[in-house]
Amino acid sequence: MRLQPRQRQGHELQALERGLGVLEIFLRRNTDEIVITDVGEELGLPRSTGYRFLRVLREHGFLEPGARRGGFRLGGKVALLSRHARPALYLAEVARPLLEHLVGETRETAFVTVRAGYAALCVARAESPQPVRLAYEEGRMMPLHAGCSAKVLLAYSPPAIQEAVLRSELQAFTEATTCDAAALRAELARIRNDGYTISQGETDPGAGAICVPVLPAQGEAVAAVTVAGPSFRLGRPELLSFLPAATDVARQLATPLPDDARTSRSRRVSASPTNESGAGE
Repeated sequence: MRLQPRQRQGHELQALERGLGVLEIFLRRNTDEIVITDVGEELGLPRSTGYRFLRVLREHGFLEPGARRGGFRLGGKVALLSRHARPALYLAEVARPLLEHLVGETRETAFVTVRAGYAALCVARAESPQPVRLAYEEGRMMPLHAGCSAKVLLAYSPPAIQEAVLRSELQAFTEATTCDAAALRAELARIRNDGYTISQGETDPGAGAICVPVLPAQGEAVAAVTVAGPSFRLGRPELLSFLPAATDVARQLATPLPDDARTSRSRRVSASPTNESGAGE
């Protein structure tokens, strides 16, 4: 049976999502090497289908044989792509010791996110020392409408990005997620006016957070700094008490990038399409 164009497009998008899902296993499992059973467990794919995805990724240079039998590790193509992410890598490197200090002051989990298309991507984090704490892993991605770190990035994004998100279907993660476009638009204006925002249980039930933008002279946020933890000990007064420390970290991260990182960013921007399109987080 021949697939209709719309059906064929749906199959192609599903294949793309699964291929990207294979690569994301390295992030979710925090490992240098994966095997076929990892693909089945993470993506729910039959063994034969999982092998096909691994083989295609290997043929295109995104994977290469690992040290153990049947293992795969990230290939040279990924290393080449990472060169174009140098500003984010530099930001993560600078952020980690600052986040450790922030955790020392607040005793709660702290992390830095950047906008990756229509999603907020965690690039660095430091974990709370407390027994009950918020777990937020590096590599985690969330849509731009949900949670304080994502909404801060959206509030300072170009108007075209904001409008695309506001026109998209806004997914509810909890009862506290803002899914009304008009209400979200008002929130974004309030964030720009206040210079920070607080959320309670928008993406994770029982979690509270405060977030501030990293704003260089240009005015568009390059990142966001968040302090988060369980809401049973973090009400609004407690979260507001973290604002000076989080703002100080954001100010330090707003210093100009070194020349080589800035050059990499300018090359990436000049090579990108002028109009972005896509779906929300």
